[in-house]
Amino acid sequence: MEKTIQKVQELWNAHESTPFPTGYRSKKIDGVSITVIESEVAGYILTYTATGGSLGSRQVISLKNNLTTLNRIIDEAETEEAKNYFNALYVIAKEVSETCHDTPK
Repeated sequence: MEKTIQKVQELWNAHESTPFPTGYRSKKIDGVSITVIESEVAGYILTYTATGGSLGSRQVISLKNNLTTLNRIIDEAETEEAKNYFNALYVIAKEVSETCHDTPK
């Protein structure tokens, strides 16, 4: 588990240094700002790494909903920059959703 958490942390550090795609700060999907979705996912990733891989059941449900939304964002992305950015976020979030547990460290 520790290696998985470290891997997620490394992926997140790399992603965090990538600029947010041009033109996407004001975009919405289903009436929700894409930046809000990214912020929620970031919070779950940071919680996961800070708690030894733990997320509460409501957080897991929300994260899985956000994965579905991220898939739509990737499918509808108009630039390669946006596709790559949101795909990287999706990969990290998917790893978190598949390896998290509900017992805090």
